[in-house]
Amino acid sequence: MRRGAFRYAVRTALKKVRKTPVIQTFLEDSTCVISLSAGDIDEEIILDDIKFINGKEAWKRVEQESTRAMEASALASDRWEEKLEQERENPPTTNLTIDDFAELIEQFKPEFMEMDGGVFVKRTYDYPLLGDSESEALANRFKLMELLKSSAHYEELDRLYGYFKGVNFSEGDLLPTLCDAFVEKLGNRLKMAFGDRSFKTYMVVDRSTLYHFTFCTERDDGYKFPRYCEHSEGGVERVIRLP
Repeated sequence: MRRGAFRYAVRTALKKVRKTPVIQTFLEDSTCVISLSAGDIDEEIILDDIKFINGKEAWKRVEQESTRAMEASALASDRWEEKLEQERENPPTTNLTIDDFAELIEQFKPEFMEMDGGVFVKRTYDYPLLGDSESEALANRFKLMELLKSSAHYEELDRLYGYFKGVNFSEGDLLPTLCDAFVEKLGNRLKMAFGDRSFKTYMVVDRSTLYHFTFCTERDDGYKFPRYCEHSEGGVERVIRLP
């Protein structure tokens, strides 16, 4: 069967399903539609599928909603660009220093557990833990802003840095310095608990990822932490091996 014929057969079958009373009632009550295409498929193809399967009325509604969504997205993008330009001219500043967070950093005392030959932060997981580097790095991630939430200065940090766009960070800026301090504390805790094992930690403080750090066991398996800053302007990231 040729691709075009196969597509037509699938769309025709979905159109038939669309007319099933229980499905039709659900779609009308929820204002949902059935579509064959999604993801990076051209919008015209998606709309054509919706029109064929659901009818002109549903197609027209989705087309209008899509137009409004694109207009809203463009407006939001323009506002972000304006804000970014303002930050370039007047970068956000703060009088806070790492000393203002010394007590919070001191209270950071993660505990660990071993599972399937891997080392994991002791907390509740809703998925199975596998003893490989990639699984460790995913499970052992700490989000910097969440660690800072209990600080009396969190509101100021969130106002300055709690969003994706903005002037990026450089070495010596407050957030990378705080992240370094947490990573150092994490490394010390790992050394205390597993003095006979080697680990590597990874941290990134970059506007596009909103700041985190993690670790995994040092293995000869070729695993590399995903490099988030390669294509962004600025940002701070590093891998530290322990010991």
